[in-house]
Amino acid sequence: MKLIYLTAIVCIAQINMLAAETQSNVILIVTAGRGCQDLGCFGSKAINAPPLDRMATGGLRLTSFSDQPVCTVPPAALMTDSYPIRVGESGNIKRPGTVPRSKKITIAEVQEPGDVNPAGDGARCFDGGERNRQVPNQDAPARARRKQPPRYNPSVPKPTLTNVRYGQHNRNVVDFWRADSETPTPLVFVIHGGGWRGGSKELIHKFADVRTLLDAGVSVAAINYRFVTQAGKTTPPVRVPLYDAARALQFVRSKAKEWNIDKQRIGAAGGSAGACSSLWLAFHDDLANTNSDDPVARESSRLWCAAVVNAQTSLDPKQMKQWTPNSKYGGHAFGKGSFKEFLSDRESILPWIKEYSPYALVTKDDPPVYIKYGGRPAIGKKAKDPTHTANFGVKLQEHCEVVGSRCEVFYPGASGVRKSPTVFLIETLKGKTP
Repeated sequence: MKLIYLTAIVCIAQINMLAAETQSNVILIVTAGRGCQDLGCFGSKAINAPPLDRMATGGLRLTSFSDQPVCTVPPAALMTDSYPIRVGESGNIKRPGTVPRSKKITIAEVQEPGDVNPAGDGARCFDGGERNRQVPNQDAPARARRKQPPRYNPSVPKPTLTNVRYGQHNRNVVDFWRADSETPTPLVFVIHGGGWRGGSKELIHKFADVRTLLDAGVSVAAINYRFVTQAGKTTPPVRVPLYDAARALQFVRSKAKEWNIDKQRIGAAGGSAGACSSLWLAFHDDLANTNSDDPVARESSRLWCAAVVNAQTSLDPKQMKQWTPNSKYGGHAFGKGSFKEFLSDRESILPWIKEYSPYALVTKDDPPVYIKYGGRPAIGKKAKDPTHTANFGVKLQEHCEVVGSRCEVFYPGASGVRKSPTVFLIETLKGKTP
């Protein structure tokens, strides 16, 4: 019997999954534009497709799904991890177009070069054997823009050094701005945000004012790090970006003489996940291994201070739920697919939470920290942006006060608090004591 494809999109990609020792290949085939019972494995008598039936029998058959009116939507949603309404469908007057909107980030952009190799450009449609047309890329200029390397905002001066390697992975690089000084300068160490799943050092203007820091005699370093999606066999996944940050900090310290840095006076800055990483460094015990043969590993990972934006101060789902009932962030840090799973599995991952949640690590001898939020806190109430709510900040501040550590939190309406992370960093790094 001749197999007739009513309408289908086939998207084949080879994805090299990063692992510590080996790389494995995954071929992903997506078919769309068909009803739930168009295939024999779902009960169809009209379409005979034995190979697909065998795949369903010997593999995993998904039975929970939602329908979309046109064939371009599922691949676009899959490539961007977005709801279909947000990526654009033909015939939808609110979201016109048949390709992902220009602001959406695709799987290929998150992976390193070579990790994802698409089989073709665009989607190929087949209709009853009579029509075989290539869906045009209606957003080619935007797509080209997305593929360009990240660039610094015009407000950011040109770095003194770029893409200096501190590790073996392609993302283990640091950019450095050297302040003009005859004596060693303090340094601000910037960790970008992006949920530990995206972003780059070129976002530095969102977290610190580089020109103001340089004018104040403070040097600056900004790093890239591996994402949780690049953790391979490392568990929990969040260990990878956090320990990359620690290693980068140790590396920068090892360059103190060459880069004219005061290795004691280093403060961290960052936003969102990068802010969480900064607080983790601020509160974690020193990771220096004084007996190591590696001179970088012998350097301290401790900070003089930290000033961050929109920080998640806890990775404990129970705490987050109590502080903000509609919390939804953090499960991916521990390999959990949803916040519900994250919360239900909490007891089994408590040792990880105690190791990687900044709130759990606070002690009296920790350096001072400053956190800025864009909205006011409302403990116990749902937040418009639960991932970046000021509830995180005020609860950490309460905890620090009990422990005896310093924590400043700024949000609209807060009084007596410095309004800028950059001001806090300059005043603290240039002061006599942290």
